[in-house]
Amino acid sequence: MSVEALVYSLPILVVVTLLKLLAMKTMPALRDTPLIDIRGVYAFGLHEFNLWLYIVLVVTYIVTAPAQEFFARSGLQASLDMLVPSEAKTNWTAIVGANLFFSSAHAYLSLEFAIATFIPGMFWGWLFHKQRSLVGVSVSHAVIGLWIFFVLNFRTVLNAL
Repeated sequence: MSVEALVYSLPILVVVTLLKLLAMKTMPALRDTPLIDIRGVYAFGLHEFNLWLYIVLVVTYIVTAPAQEFFARSGLQASLDMLVPSEAKTNWTAIVGANLFFSSAHAYLSLEFAIATFIPGMFWGWLFHKQRSLVGVSVSHAVIGLWIFFVLNFRTVLNAL
Protein backbone atom coordinates (compact mmCIF):
# COMPACT_ATOMS: atom_id res chain seq x y z
CA MET A 1 0.00 0.00 0.00
CA SER A 2 2.77 2.44 0.87
CA VAL A 3 4.65 1.73 -2.35
CA GLU A 4 1.47 2.17 -4.39
CA ALA A 5 0.75 5.43 -2.56
CA LEU A 6 4.25 6.69 -3.33
CA VAL A 7 3.87 5.81 -7.01
CA TYR A 8 0.56 7.69 -7.15
CA SER A 9 2.16 10.63 -5.29
CA LEU A 10 5.05 11.08 -7.74
CA PRO A 11 3.01 12.95 -10.39
CA ILE A 12 1.80 15.36 -7.71
CA LEU A 13 5.39 16.05 -6.64
CA VAL A 14 6.32 16.73 -10.28
CA VAL A 15 3.31 19.01 -10.86
CA VAL A 16 3.95 21.01 -7.69
CA THR A 17 7.61 21.41 -8.66
CA LEU A 18 6.61 22.59 -12.14
CA LEU A 19 4.08 25.02 -10.61
CA LYS A 20 6.81 26.56 -8.47
CA LEU A 21 9.08 26.83 -11.52
CA LEU A 22 6.25 28.54 -13.41
CA ALA A 23 5.63 30.91 -10.51
CA MET A 24 9.35 31.73 -10.35
CA LYS A 25 9.36 32.58 -14.07
CA THR A 26 6.13 34.61 -14.11
CA MET A 27 5.93 36.33 -10.73
CA PRO A 28 8.43 39.14 -10.22
CA ALA A 29 8.42 38.66 -6.44
CA LEU A 30 9.71 35.10 -6.90
CA ARG A 31 12.36 35.59 -9.59
CA ASP A 32 15.27 35.28 -7.13
CA THR A 33 13.70 32.44 -5.14
CA PRO A 34 15.54 29.12 -5.37
CA LEU A 35 13.58 26.05 -6.46
CA ILE A 36 14.88 23.97 -3.55
CA ASP A 37 14.52 26.16 -0.48
CA ILE A 38 14.61 24.59 2.96
CA ARG A 39 14.44 27.99 4.64
CA GLY A 40 10.72 27.62 5.36
CA VAL A 41 11.54 27.77 9.06
CA TYR A 42 12.13 31.50 8.60
CA ALA A 43 8.36 31.79 8.69
CA PHE A 44 8.76 31.36 12.47
CA GLY A 45 10.58 34.69 12.75
CA LEU A 46 14.10 33.31 12.69
CA HIS A 47 16.86 35.30 11.04
CA GLU A 48 19.12 32.35 10.35
CA PHE A 49 18.60 28.69 9.56
CA ASN A 50 18.30 26.49 12.64
CA LEU A 51 18.93 22.80 11.91
CA TRP A 52 17.43 21.56 15.19
CA LEU A 53 14.21 23.51 14.67
CA TYR A 54 14.06 22.23 11.10
CA ILE A 55 14.37 18.63 12.32
CA VAL A 56 11.73 19.17 15.03
CA LEU A 57 9.33 20.64 12.47
CA VAL A 58 9.92 17.78 10.00
CA VAL A 59 9.33 15.16 12.70
CA THR A 60 6.25 17.02 13.92
CA TYR A 61 4.85 17.07 10.39
CA ILE A 62 5.54 13.36 9.92
CA VAL A 63 3.69 12.62 13.17
CA THR A 64 0.72 14.91 12.54
CA ALA A 65 0.04 13.85 8.93
CA PRO A 66 -1.35 10.44 9.98
CA ALA A 67 -3.41 12.13 12.71
CA GLN A 68 -4.95 14.49 10.15
CA GLU A 69 -5.71 11.57 7.86
CA PHE A 70 -7.22 9.60 10.73
CA PHE A 71 -9.76 12.35 11.40
CA ALA A 72 -10.41 13.30 7.78
CA ARG A 73 -10.61 9.83 6.27
CA SER A 74 -11.52 7.37 9.05
CA GLY A 75 -13.69 9.80 10.96
CA LEU A 76 -15.33 11.95 8.32
CA GLN A 77 -15.00 10.25 4.94
CA ALA A 78 -15.77 6.72 6.11
CA SER A 79 -18.76 7.99 8.09
CA LEU A 80 -20.09 10.01 5.16
CA ASP A 81 -19.52 7.03 2.91
CA MET A 82 -21.90 5.01 5.09
CA LEU A 83 -24.42 7.84 5.59
CA VAL A 84 -24.62 9.09 1.99
CA PRO A 85 -25.25 6.14 -0.29
CA SER A 86 -23.92 6.35 -3.82
CA GLU A 87 -24.59 4.29 -6.92
CA ALA A 88 -21.16 5.19 -8.27
CA LYS A 89 -18.15 2.98 -7.61
CA THR A 90 -16.43 5.90 -5.85
CA ASN A 91 -18.53 7.95 -3.44
CA TRP A 92 -17.37 11.42 -4.46
CA THR A 93 -19.95 13.03 -2.19
CA ALA A 94 -18.22 11.50 0.83
CA ILE A 95 -14.77 12.44 -0.49
CA VAL A 96 -15.72 16.05 -1.25
CA GLY A 97 -17.66 16.45 2.00
CA ALA A 98 -14.81 15.15 4.16
CA ASN A 99 -12.33 17.19 2.18
CA LEU A 100 -14.27 20.41 2.73
CA PHE A 101 -13.85 19.84 6.46
CA PHE A 102 -10.19 18.90 5.98
CA SER A 103 -9.50 22.08 3.98
CA SER A 104 -11.45 24.35 6.30
CA ALA A 105 -9.38 23.05 9.23
CA HIS A 106 -6.40 24.73 7.52
CA ALA A 107 -8.13 28.10 7.11
CA TYR A 108 -6.54 29.48 10.26
CA LEU A 109 -3.30 29.75 8.26
CA SER A 110 -4.94 31.59 5.35
CA LEU A 111 -7.76 31.27 2.87
CA GLU A 112 -5.21 30.57 0.11
CA PHE A 113 -3.72 27.76 2.17
CA ALA A 114 -7.15 26.23 2.85
CA ILE A 115 -7.95 26.30 -0.88
CA ALA A 116 -4.52 24.86 -1.72
CA THR A 117 -5.06 21.92 0.67
CA PHE A 118 -8.30 21.02 -1.07
CA ILE A 119 -6.51 19.63 -4.14
CA PRO A 120 -4.19 17.12 -2.43
CA GLY A 121 -7.02 16.36 0.00
CA MET A 122 -9.15 15.16 -2.91
CA PHE A 123 -6.30 12.92 -3.99
CA TRP A 124 -5.92 11.50 -0.46
CA GLY A 125 -9.68 10.97 -0.26
CA TRP A 126 -9.61 8.99 -3.49
CA LEU A 127 -6.54 7.04 -2.32
CA PHE A 128 -8.24 6.18 0.98
CA HIS A 129 -11.32 5.00 -0.90
CA LYS A 130 -9.15 2.89 -3.20
CA GLN A 131 -6.95 1.35 -0.51
CA ARG A 132 -9.32 1.33 2.47
CA SER A 133 -6.34 1.92 4.71
CA LEU A 134 -4.69 4.89 6.39
CA VAL A 135 -1.15 3.59 5.84
CA GLY A 136 -0.70 4.61 2.20
CA VAL A 137 -2.65 7.85 2.62
CA SER A 138 -0.54 8.83 5.64
CA VAL A 139 2.71 8.05 3.83
CA SER A 140 1.55 10.04 0.81
CA HIS A 141 0.45 12.98 2.97
CA ALA A 142 3.80 13.04 4.77
CA VAL A 143 5.86 12.79 1.57
CA ILE A 144 3.86 15.38 -0.37
CA GLY A 145 3.73 17.78 2.59
CA LEU A 146 7.43 17.45 3.29
CA TRP A 147 8.23 18.07 -0.37
CA ILE A 148 5.94 21.09 -0.66
CA PHE A 149 6.81 22.83 2.61
CA PHE A 150 10.22 21.56 3.70
CA VAL A 151 11.97 21.14 0.33
CA LEU A 152 10.29 23.54 -2.11
CA ASN A 153 9.09 26.02 0.56
CA PHE A 154 5.91 26.52 -1.45
CA ARG A 155 4.74 28.97 1.22
CA THR A 156 6.72 31.64 -0.67
CA VAL A 157 4.44 31.07 -3.66
CA LEU A 158 1.29 31.30 -1.53
CA ASN A 159 2.59 34.47 0.13
CA ALA A 160 3.27 36.05 -3.28
CA LEU A 161 -0.33 35.55 -4.45
